[in-house]
Amino acid sequence: MIEAAFGKRLRSLAANANQRCLVVLQGNQDWGEHLASLFIGTLTATWVNHRPGTGGTTIDSARAHSVLGQDLSSVVYNVHNGLDPDAFGILSGAISGGGLFIVLTPALSDKAGGSWGEGENTSRYLQRCARELAANPKVINIRQNQPLPDIEQAGLIFADRQTDIPDDIYPALTTDQAEAIDAVHKVVSGQRKRPAVLLSDRGRGKSAALGIAAAQLTNKGADKIIVTGRNKQSLQAVFKHAEASNPEHSAKIKWLPVEQLLSHQHACDLLLIDEAASIPLQQLETLLARYSRIAMATTVHGYEGTGRGFMLRFGKTLDQLTRGWKQINLKQPIRWAAYDPLEQVTNSLLLLDATLAKQTTPIFTIESCDISLVKPQQLMQSEPLLRQVFSLLVLAHYKTRPGDLKQLLDNPALSIYQITAPEESDCNVVGIAATISEGGLDSVLAQQIFQGIRRPAGQVLPEILGGQLGQEKAAELKMTRVMRIVIHPSCQSRGFGSHLMRFILNDRAPETDIVGSHFASSPELCNFWLRNGFQPVRVSLTLRPQSGSHSIVYLKSCSHEGDKMVRSACSSFAHNLPAQLKTVLRDLDPDIVEKLLLFNVSLKNQFEQQTKLDLQGYFAGARPAESIAESISRLVLGGFAGGEVEDAILLIERVLQGKSWTQCRSLDAVDGKRSGDTRLRKALLALYHQVHPDNR
Repeated sequence: MIEAAFGKRLRSLAANANQRCLVVLQGNQDWGEHLASLFIGTLTATWVNHRPGTGGTTIDSARAHSVLGQDLSSVVYNVHNGLDPDAFGILSGAISGGGLFIVLTPALSDKAGGSWGEGENTSRYLQRCARELAANPKVINIRQNQPLPDIEQAGLIFADRQTDIPDDIYPALTTDQAEAIDAVHKVVSGQRKRPAVLLSDRGRGKSAALGIAAAQLTNKGADKIIVTGRNKQSLQAVFKHAEASNPEHSAKIKWLPVEQLLSHQHACDLLLIDEAASIPLQQLETLLARYSRIAMATTVHGYEGTGRGFMLRFGKTLDQLTRGWKQINLKQPIRWAAYDPLEQVTNSLLLLDATLAKQTTPIFTIESCDISLVKPQQLMQSEPLLRQVFSLLVLAHYKTRPGDLKQLLDNPALSIYQITAPEESDCNVVGIAATISEGGLDSVLAQQIFQGIRRPAGQVLPEILGGQLGQEKAAELKMTRVMRIVIHPSCQSRGFGSHLMRFILNDRAPETDIVGSHFASSPELCNFWLRNGFQPVRVSLTLRPQSGSHSIVYLKSCSHEGDKMVRSACSSFAHNLPAQLKTVLRDLDPDIVEKLLLFNVSLKNQFEQQTKLDLQGYFAGARPAESIAESISRLVLGGFAGGEVEDAILLIERVLQGKSWTQCRSLDAVDGKRSGDTRLRKALLALYHQVHPDNR
C-alpha cells in the first residue's frame, strides 16, 4: 500500500537522522487511526485518548504524567475532543530520536481553524493550535481524501546521524554532559556548600549525567548517595544510567522522597535532586541548609515546572545559602539530533520558548507608562504580545505550565491588565496582572458553600470566606481575585506594581465588592499587599503542596457590603490567630507573623485590671512568666496593634508561638535561658510602657 510505504520511508529518514517527526492527520477519527497504524508499522506505539483494542499501550491524556522519565518510540494522540497542552508537552518530550508523534485532528485551516475550536463552544486556544499546526512547515500535514505529501519536499531537513563521540569524554555523549558529570564530582571532592545546578531543555542528558556521576562516585568510594525528586517514577533515567555505569555498586544509590529528607537528617556523601523546579522553593531552601553537598538538575523550558522563573527566584537563595555555586548549561541534545522538528514545533505551539524582552535600566517614569485591559482577541492577533505576556506569567509563578496558555486565551472570567512603556523602550510590556471574577452567586449556592456541601470550581475567595471563615453570605458578594501580578525585573522596586494595583482597584471598584488575593506567604509579598491597603484574613493551617509554604488571603473592600464582610473576616482572623500561632502556625516565619500583627486594629485589647496586676507582679520579680502566659500574650498582641515593637521576633517566637529557648532563631547559639529571660523581660517592659505610658 502507498500509505504503508510512506510510513516506512518516513520512519527510515527519521531514524537515520535521529530526529522526531510531528504528523497531523486531518480527518475523521476512524480514518486517522487506520492511517496511523500503517505509519507506525513495526514500532511500538503509545495510543492516547483512543478506544481500547486500538493496539499497543492505551492511556488517557489525563494520565500523560505516567510516561515521565520513559523513552517512547512513537505516540498516537487523538485530539478530536480538544488538545491538552500539558499532555502534549509531556508526550512530545518522552519520544526518542527517530520516533513519530502522530496527532489526529478534525480538518484544520491555517486561517480560521476549520471545524476545530469553532462553532458553539469557540476556543481561541484551539484556534491558535489549528493555525500553528496547519501553517508550520515543520509539521507533516495529511488531509483525508487528499494525496500524501512528498516527504523530501515537506520542508524538513534530514541529516545523517552524527555518531562520533570523542574517547576522552566517554561515557558522556556530549562535551556539555561531560562538563556536567565533572561538576557533580567536584561537589563531592571540593569544599562544602558549593552545589552544582544543571540546566537544559529536555533531551540534553542532565538526568543521565546525574546517574553516571553517581555511579562513578560509588566506584571511587562514596558509600551512600541519595536521589530525590517529585516521585520515583520520574527518576527512571537517573537510576537506569547509574545501573548501566556501575551495576556492582548501584545499591549505594538510594531513592528517598523529599518529605523524608525534610523530616530528619539522613547521612549521605551526596544528595541529587532531579527536576528541582517541581519541588517547592521553601523545601529546596531547607534541603540546601541541611545537606552540604548537593547537585540538582532542572528543565529550562518544560512542563515539570518552568525552569526560567525557577532560576530567577532560586538563584537568589543559592547566593544567600551557599559559598558559591556552579551553573552548567547543557545545550547539545542527546536523545535526538539538533534542530529536531518536533522540539521546534512544540516550543512554538506551547510557548515554551517565550522569553522575557531584554531591558537595560529604564529611563522612563511611571507617569509616562500606560495601563490598559488586554482582550483575548488582542493576544490572538498579536503573537509578539502573547509571548511577552506569557513570559511575564512564567516569571510571576515558576510553576507556570502550558495549560495556563489555554486559560489565558479561553477563560471568560480572566482579565489581563498590562502596563506598557513608551514606544522607544526595548521592553514594551513592563508588567501585567491577571485577575479573575468570582462570587456573585445565588443565595442557595452561597448557603451550600457556607455549609460545606458545595465547593464550586473557580470560586477560591467565596469558598474560603464562606466555607472556611464562616461568612454566611460571602459568596453572594462580587469579588475580584488577583491571580498573578509581576513586573519586569529591570523595573522592579520602583513602584510599578503598586501603580498597577491602584489602577485595578479603581477599574474594578464599580462592579465588585471585594478585591483579594491568595498567595504563598513571604515577607516581600506581605509587604506589598499591606502597603496597598489589603488586610490579611486567613493563613492556611497546612503547607500548600505546590509552594511548600503557608498561603495568606488578603482582602480590600470596594463597597459598603464588602467593607462589612472584610471587617468581620479580620475580626475572626484576629480572634483565632493567637491560638493558631501556638499550634498549627507554630513554625510560621516570625518575620511574616510580625507583619501580620503590626497595626492590626482587630488585635487591640482593652486590658483588664487582673492583666495589669499580673504584669506588674512579673516586672517586680514576684511571678514567673509561665504563670501569667495569657496576660503576657495579651500585652504582646495589643502592643503589635499599636506599631513597631522592640525585639519583635523574640516576642513572637517565645510568647506567641511558644517555642523553647533553643528553638528561638532570634537568640544566638551561645545565648541561654538567662540571657533570653533578660531580653524578654526588657522587651515586655518597654511594651508595657508603650501601651500604658501613665504607668512609667
